[in-house]
Amino acid sequence: MIANYNPADYWKHVNVPALIVEAGNDERVQVEPLVTAIQTALREAHNPDYTIVVFPNAPHTLVERSKTGEPFRWPHITPGYADLLAFLGFVPGISARAFGGRMSNVARRTD
Repeated sequence: MIANYNPADYWKHVNVPALIVEAGNDERVQVEPLVTAIQTALREAHNPDYTIVVFPNAPHTLVERSKTGEPFRWPHITPGYADLLAFLGFVPGISARAFGGRMSNVARRTD
């Protein structure tokens, strides 16, 4: 939750397939309580068709940069995020449904 905005209030009204992508190292919100709140809201909406993907080392923008004290490296998209977009059909001709339907309700990258 940021200030008085609670996204779970809106997820209670979602009853269509949903993909939620979260940054595990988000500097603005704590991801674990947020994921729990979203899962609870979707269950209250009787929505079983959702997937939550958490990229554990990703910042809020899903663009990684050198940290203070590390050698310089160019900003880059969080590993796995572009693959997820391609898998979901943001690349022409590829669709998640073509790969056998939905993924597990919470997928966590380990790299």
